[in-house]
Amino acid sequence: FGNNLLTFDRFLLQILKKNIPRVHRAPSSLCRNILRSLLIKNNYKTFEHFRDYPGIVSELASTLIALKKNGLTPQSAELFFQAHITPELKSLIQIFSDYQNRLRDIDYYDDGDLVITTLKLLKEGILEFPQEIASIYWDRIFPLTLGEREIIKELNRQFPNLNLVVSYS
Repeated sequence: FGNNLLTFDRFLLQILKKNIPRVHRAPSSLCRNILRSLLIKNNYKTFEHFRDYPGIVSELASTLIALKKNGLTPQSAELFFQAHITPELKSLIQIFSDYQNRLRDIDYYDDGDLVITTLKLLKEGILEFPQEIASIYWDRIFPLTLGEREIIKELNRQFPNLNLVVSYS
C-alpha cells in the first residue's frame, strides 16, 4: 500500500483499488449533490415538501451511508423493512436505489460503499489481499458498525495468518 498508517476507510479504499478496476472515493459534496439532484428531478411523493429544506440532503446522505455501513444495500434494505413498509419508507428505498445507481454509473464509492463492497468480495471469497501485509492494528475505530465488524470477522476467517488487532485506547 505504500503507507504504514491508514484510516479504516482509506484501508478499505486501497483494498478495493487492488480488487476492482475503477474505484474513486466520493466526497461528501458529491453525495449531497447527487441526492439534491434526485430530489429535484424525480418524483418522490413523500419527499416533495423537503425540497425547500437544504439540511435534509445532508441528513439523507448520512442515513444512506449509515445503512450501507451496516451492510444494507437498497435491495436488502427493502427486504429488511418489508414487514413495516410505509409510503415514506418506500420513497426512501427508491431514493436509496437511485442514489446507488448514480454512484455506480460514475464509478464513485462513498464510505458506505467501501464497507458493503469489501464485505461482498469477502463473502464471495474473491478478495485479493496484499501478501506483504502480515499485521493490521486498528485503533480508535469505536463504535464499529455491523458491516465493519463483519469485515474484521471475515478477514480473520479467510486470512488466518493475518495478525488483526483492534484496540480502543
